[in-house]
Formats: sequence, structure tokens, C-alpha cells
Amino acid sequence: MENEVMAERCTTCLNDRITESAIVSDCLPVRAFGNHSDARVKVATVGLNPALNEFRSPGGWKPEALRLAMVDDYKRDRANLTDDNVKDARTRRENYFCEVRRKPHSYFERLNELLQTVNATWSYKAGSAVHCDLVACATKLAWSHLSARVASKLAENCRQHFLKTLSQIPSGACLLLNGAFVFGELCRQGLYMKLDRGPEPICPEPLLLVWRGTIVLRSGKRQSFCAWSVPVRYLQLLQEKNLASWLRRHCQ
Repeated sequence: MENEVMAERCTTCLNDRITESAIVSDCLPVRAFGNHSDARVKVATVGLNPALNEFRSPGGWKPEALRLAMVDDYKRDRANLTDDNVKDARTRRENYFCEVRRKPHSYFERLNELLQTVNATWSYKAGSAVHCDLVACATKLAWSHLSARVASKLAENCRQHFLKTLSQIPSGACLLLNGAFVFGELCRQGLYMKLDRGPEPICPEPLLLVWRGTIVLRSGKRQSFCAWSVPVRYLQLLQEKNLASWLRRHCQ
């Protein structure tokens, strides 16, 4: 396993005075939904962070079979997880979209619809699509309710884990950056980003901007990306239609 602290064992945000009260320590970090290093991956959507209701329902914590890994599953704190614990947690999130007992979060429904509209072979369930987030930890508040200071610090603290995830995605896969914050954060990651197009308006009212280009990781690996300004869950019908059409032309 990796020499650096693995994401599942990470306690950086728990020990940071800016972020310590923002994250849910009971939930293990989730680097990706699906197996991001699988050779079948053709496209990877990129979002903000796992939703708390991946783990918790209004009545309390979900049964183990209906959620991803939590620290209580292993009766240890994050820092003391064994290699077997980490392996189990990773297997559970790699099987996220094909676990028959659990329905994927509604967040992925519209994203998957967009993927299927663009390319019928792109599917989370089939393993040709995966999802990763800038921040691996669930937060007590929805991302939109976090202060700019806390959101920025969370992204900074999780940067090493996020960049490692990107480095393990197959080279030929396209990154789809879901929203302006995601695109802006990658611009702030210290990566070389070559823009081929954008900002380009593809829907004037309500406004939707798009970008296309290439990210060069510190290892020298190049990854193509497409980005848009409004997260898919908030897109209106015309915006979504125009985005799918644009992606068909520029991300195949």
C-alpha cells in the first residue's frame, strides 16, 4: 500500500481548527464511487464531496449493507485502521454502483442520464464511468451552506488524495467537471491546465458556460477535461440539452 497516509486513515481535517467541526468523523473518506483505476473507465465525473445522506437517513445511520464504510464498522478510529479494514472499505466503494442491496444516491441519476445521452456506452453501473470528489469526507452541512473559508480549506487539505485519484484514472478517460467550483479548484491546484475552448456560453438564458482542455499532472500524465458552470442537478431543460449536445461534439 501507499507510503503516504491513505485517504481512509486521513485525520488532517479532524485536526485542523478551520475544518474540524465541519466534517463527520464517523464516516470514512470516499476517494471515488466505483473503481476509478479500472481499465474500462472511459469517463470520470468530478464533484464536490460525498453527501451525508449516503450514510444517514432521517431515522439515524443506515444499516451497513445500505451505505459505505464508517469507523464503527471496524471498531477503530481512522488512524488505526488495519490494511484489511482499508481494503474492505475500498472494495465497498468500488462496488458502489453494482451492489444489488443498495440504490445509488439520487445525485447520480441525472449525471448518469447526461452520460447516457452523450454516449450510450458510458454507465456507472457498467464500470465505464466513475465519480470522484474534490473532498473525500462527508460534511455536516451541505456544501452550499459551508463558508467560503471552510470549503477552500477542505479542498486544500484533501488535495493530495484527490490528485492521487486523478493520477490513477486511465489516461484515455475524459474528466467531466460538474460545476464552476470544481473547475475553479482544479485551476487552483497548481496543475498545468491548457484551455482549448472557454469560457464559452452555450445557453444565454439562463447562462451556462463551458470549458474544454487538458490537465497535466505533476507526473506528466495528461488528462482531457470538459467543464460547465452549473452543476447538473440545477440545470434547466434547455441548459441540459445544450450541454449534452456540446459534450457529444467535444468529449468522445
